[in-house]
Amino acid sequence: MSWSFDCTPQDGSEEMEAVAIIEILRRAKANVVVAVLGNNLEVVASRKVKLIADVLLDEAEKNSYDLIVFPGGLGGAEGFASSECKPNIIH
Repeated sequence: MSWSFDCTPQDGSEEMEAVAIIEILRRAKANVVVAVLGNNLEVVASRKVKLIADVLLDEAEKNSYDLIVFPGGLGGAEGFASSECKPNIIH
């Protein structure tokens, strides 16, 4: 099975929701790309755990994905909602 997956954690995202889905899908041999909205690959999750994304979302938008996951967490949701960059990847 070959499929692409994009996970886009943001500052304030729940780290367990981001890390668990990334780990499970990578164990299943999915091609997981962790992308972040903004200009910095480092994400500070809700409990101050630092996560490092693979690419910025602007770069990830150049590809297509079978699945896109937005990890939960109020901070992450607020970050997506208030962002001026509305990614084309989620049409």
